[in-house]
Amino acid sequence: MDRTEIQSDAYRQATLRSERIRVVLVIFMMVAISLAIPLVFSSSGADKLQDGGSAIPVLAILFGMYELLRLRAVGWAIRQSRDVSRYSWWITAAVEAAFP
Repeated sequence: MDRTEIQSDAYRQATLRSERIRVVLVIFMMVAISLAIPLVFSSSGADKLQDGGSAIPVLAILFGMYELLRLRAVGWAIRQSRDVSRYSWWITAAVEAAFP
């Protein structure tokens, strides 16, 4: 057994439950950002949403949709007592690192 790989089912389930909590918090954060950005721009009187600032809420919505898919995959893995793909962890890290 590789030292970096832990085979315990309890450890995997705890990791997945922790990931589920993290994903839910990220989704709430994206909803808050998506709601706050138009309010900030409208209160400042700036027309920055028409000047390319509208991409931020769209990206937040797309990111939120990805996280919803991630939440579904994690929930499925918990119910099936399985683990999500190792590549899924790498993809999630890359997507989250790329989000502005």
